[in-house]
Amino acid sequence: MIGKAVPKYSIFIKFCRCLKGYSREKLASAVGITRVSISNYEKGEHEPSLITFEKILIELGFNITDYYHFDAKRMTELFNKDE
Repeated sequence: MIGKAVPKYSIFIKFCRCLKGYSREKLASAVGITRVSISNYEKGEHEPSLITFEKILIELGFNITDYYHFDAKRMTELFNKDE
């Protein structure tokens, strides 16, 4: 069975959050949203508004240029390497 493709923004949020050592709860609190929202963004179940996405990036020390240069396919391979 082939799963649905996970959007680039989902992979980027999770990658940045993990890289910076943030829990979903910590990031959500810092940005003013719920932990469930962060989880849904990372799963690709919901898309954050542009304002929320920007808040997430700023909190994690990234910007939109970093997002556009992010290689989602390569990061997905790295995340799944040990599974």
